[in-house]
Amino acid sequence: MGGAVSRLLSLGLGLLVVLTAMPSAALLPVVLQPGAFWVENADGTMTHITLTRAVLMEARMVTTGEFKAFVSATGHPAPVDTSVAPWWAGLYGIVGPDWPADEVSFRDALAYANWRSSRDDLQPAYELQNDRPVWRRQANGWRLPTEAEWAFGACCRDGCSDPADEPAVVPADLAPMNDLGLRGMLDDALEWCWDGYVATFPDSLIDPVGEDPSGRRVIRGLGPLAREWAGEDFRGPEVGFRLVRWADGVAGVDSLLALQDRVVSRRRHEMAVLATADSLQIADWNRRDPVRGVGGAIGGAGVLAAIVGWSFFKNEEASDRVQDFGLNLMVIGAGTVVVGGLVYLAAGSDLPRERALTEAEQLVRRSRHGPPPVAVGLTMRF
Repeated sequence: MGGAVSRLLSLGLGLLVVLTAMPSAALLPVVLQPGAFWVENADGTMTHITLTRAVLMEARMVTTGEFKAFVSATGHPAPVDTSVAPWWAGLYGIVGPDWPADEVSFRDALAYANWRSSRDDLQPAYELQNDRPVWRRQANGWRLPTEAEWAFGACCRDGCSDPADEPAVVPADLAPMNDLGLRGMLDDALEWCWDGYVATFPDSLIDPVGEDPSGRRVIRGLGPLAREWAGEDFRGPEVGFRLVRWADGVAGVDSLLALQDRVVSRRRHEMAVLATADSLQIADWNRRDPVRGVGGAIGGAGVLAAIVGWSFFKNEEASDRVQDFGLNLMVIGAGTVVVGGLVYLAAGSDLPRERALTEAEQLVRRSRHGPPPVAVGLTMRF
């Protein structure tokens, strides 16, 4: 008992260290541990990517409110593009401070990263005085992810669910979350990566960083296969960024990983319950739909018979025998409609969502093999 209590206290203290060391993060960062994964190149070939260092990746993109604080503190020019709706107006009015900061250039993002590092007592990751920015790779400060790091997080290393049906920019804290706890990786605004744009890749790479002498920088997001590039001074709608930093030597990372594992496990359980509930409702619909179809067909035939009978019955030029036939046909049609309605009602009502969720929860918990697989493996494309 004492050992368990001490471990809990250690986890809590470690997590507190992480929280106090990162006062600027509204959501806890996600630890991306070293690992390997596959990416698909534009020409259809595959490249095996290995990342050898763990990083902390912010759970969501930098918001307009956070970027406003940077502009106010440093006097950095606000990213205004008069050819589209002014970013500054969108920042304070239509969009608001909780949306991802867009209309932000690559150089804007680097300047913000250095400011954040200084504010958090970390070593700034970039030298920005020269014509071309330089990444101090051993600095422990905030920086843009490499394209490989971004793809690693977006596809949850070895495949995870794409949580949104259609990409849509929403408040950063509310963007769909993938299985690692990262929000808006494939569904929110586009994101700058550090890499220069490279069109083709070899079969295998370790800690790759693309180099492009022309200054083109990679932009990712809005789906696992979306990959764009732009110049370092480009500013565009729905183009923003998120930050990462090396996890080496960060106090409390083990505690953060323990919490992250619990959060991810709970999320995967919830996703399994939702997927199972969907399956239960679809199966229920498939059972009831044929019966309803038969009932509808019978009722439709009855309506048609009643209409034909009515036409015969109302025909004043028709003989009494024809009119009587029409009356009988109307009666038969009405009876058939009633029968069709009874058959339709016999199918019963649809399975309510609340009941489906309750049954799904029980099924998932009883499963001997764990939650049913709900993740869809994603192949990232370079």
